[in-house]
Amino acid sequence: MRTIFNILVVSFCLISSSQAAQLEKLWETNGFSMPESMATSENSNWIYVSNVNANKKGFISRLSKDGKIDNLKWITGLNNPAGLALYGDKLYIGDSSEVHIIDVKKQKLIKSISSKEANALNDVTISTEGEVFVSDIASGKIFTIKDGKLVVWFEAPEIKHPNGLFVQDNYLFIADFASKLSHDLKVDDYGSIYKVNLTTKFCSLIPSSYHLGGLDGLISTNDALLVSSNPTGELYTITKKERILVGTFEKGLADISMEGNTLYAPFIFSKKVSAYSLK
Repeated sequence: MRTIFNILVVSFCLISSSQAAQLEKLWETNGFSMPESMATSENSNWIYVSNVNANKKGFISRLSKDGKIDNLKWITGLNNPAGLALYGDKLYIGDSSEVHIIDVKKQKLIKSISSKEANALNDVTISTEGEVFVSDIASGKIFTIKDGKLVVWFEAPEIKHPNGLFVQDNYLFIADFASKLSHDLKVDDYGSIYKVNLTTKFCSLIPSSYHLGGLDGLISTNDALLVSSNPTGELYTITKKERILVGTFEKGLADISMEGNTLYAPFIFSKKVSAYSLK
């Protein structure tokens, strides 16, 4: 099976310089502490940034959509906050063994939900109906919130370290980081993208993503997925038939997000976040 997939991967189209021209940097802002995720929406005037902050207490920053920091430590006292997702006036945060819920209008933490089964909760995605999904990059589990509790929704042996999540239509898309948690990865360690039917929980590999990289952020743009490879700093679009290299950035390209044609990119190994126009 691996031989067949390797042949398939070689046949997929890889485009670099011609695609990179589609990206135009709008702004770059420094001063963060291991920024991992960014969240905003058309209905929000702000961008929220999670700061893992190494072994210290993590926090959430708030900045304007032109990249100016409004409040660096807008919400404090967290552990190592990672993935963010906005749903209405609520900001959901994956943080160690907890999911925090922030009321962005009241600007305060209103609830924290924990689970003894969770180790390192990472990305958060929310369906249009309000169903919350959270990846645990350490345990390999996908959690959801049911009756106010954090419960395991899905796990599969082939998905070792689920990282980026994205829900669309009746599918949950999962970006698997790699077969091991390390930034010293070989090609055979690289992660792939899977999709899970929300009704049947049937899981399938997206062939064009096979062994793509140390996968992190995952979003959708037009009729394709957009995914970042954290250790290599590469950004790809993924369709059913091909993978396309959009651009190569510095290492640490983390949980990307989009609003319209604007791509937001945090760099966890740096102290900066950036915004790009993606055409």
